[in-house]
Amino acid sequence: MSKAKDRYEFVAVLTREIPTLAPFRVVELAMQLMRCAASADRLSVAHCNYMETEEYERKITAVRKRVAKLLVDVPGVTALQVGGDPRGFCLKLSLPSGAYNSWGGKESGFGVPC
Repeated sequence: MSKAKDRYEFVAVLTREIPTLAPFRVVELAMQLMRCAASADRLSVAHCNYMETEEYERKITAVRKRVAKLLVDVPGVTALQVGGDPRGFCLKLSLPSGAYNSWGGKESGFGVPC
């Protein structure tokens, strides 16, 4: 799939999963989560190539805090993974319905495109 199609699908899934949120708020949330996913992906690639572990942990902790802050008022949605192997999704969410888009199944969560 293309990046644009992945992003549109993510917004559509979030809209279905969080019906209590106004659609424009869902789009704002999705955009911010995709920005966090891009940051986590960039940091994970840098960690694999040249970044020291201490620096990586400090920076990825900031991304984790940002994601937690975004999801604090969103019912039923939690972050399962922030960071990790850059060959896959670096930000994965647990959705109320248990929807997933990765090989790991429901336990693996729904990957946020970047």
